[in-house]
Amino acid sequence: AVATGTLPDGTPVIISGSRDQTLRVWGLGGTSVGQPLHGHDGPVLAVAAGMLPDGAPVIISGSSDETVRVWRLSDRTQVGQPLYLAEHVRGVAVHGNTIATAAGTDIAAHFLA
Repeated sequence: AVATGTLPDGTPVIISGSRDQTLRVWGLGGTSVGQPLHGHDGPVLAVAAGMLPDGAPVIISGSSDETVRVWRLSDRTQVGQPLYLAEHVRGVAVHGNTIATAAGTDIAAHFLA
């Protein structure tokens, strides 16, 4: 899984999800930015970048562990509790405070608080 995003200082980055259950943030030159993000219990199949209602940049990740997680890019902490779905999460997208998920045959909208 791969997406593009922006660090809080405006630096563009690439975000990747992996079979090793982690997310990684990369500079455009291919250098890792910080340590991998851990929290999923299965391969990360989907990633997207967005912003919280307060403007803080975040990563949204979906996994075969049937969860969607939101991570602050500033300190790499999770925002709230994971969103639990009924099947593997194959896709995530974000627009404003709305997260769209694709899990199994279901497409759903969820709202960031």
